[in-house]
Amino acid sequence: MIKTTLVFVSVIALFAVGSLVISHNKTVVVQKPVITNFEECVRDGRPIMETYPRQCRDDSGHVFTEVVVSPVTPPVSDVQNFSTEYLLNIDGHITLPDGLTVTLKKVNDSRCPKGVTCVWAGELAPVLSVMGGYFGTAVQEVIIGTVRNQSDTTGGYTFAIRSATIESANIVVYRGVSN
Repeated sequence: MIKTTLVFVSVIALFAVGSLVISHNKTVVVQKPVITNFEECVRDGRPIMETYPRQCRDDSGHVFTEVVVSPVTPPVSDVQNFSTEYLLNIDGHITLPDGLTVTLKKVNDSRCPKGVTCVWAGELAPVLSVMGGYFGTAVQEVIIGTVRNQSDTTGGYTFAIRSATIESANIVVYRGVSN
């Protein structure tokens, strides 16, 4: 009888330990919602990249881009904020009333280094990335310089440089041909 009781208790103990091991190893899978667009990606708490238009990356590495609706182009008489001088640092941007966004991507430096004799002194040449406004969703690169090409007229705008450093540029944007 003791032998039977001992076997019975051993079987119960093995069953209890086995149940604990099995229940401990069960993984609860929580199904995350499938992300299909930028808004859902943001709502899910994913980080937003500082690009224009903004982008969001999900856990699978898929990148979703924000849909930016180009604003209606205001009448030519609306020149508020045009012909104003702006100081842009690298990766800094301005957005004008007609939706034109101007970003300073970098400043090319071809100036003569100290201690070197050069045929030409060189210049600083800001590289601008522009989109919106008359450009719509197309991205255009504009390069203007402190010595040559001090202004560039493209896409219905004139971009002019007032001054530059290796890290920033003072620019003026005119709608149409510069004054």
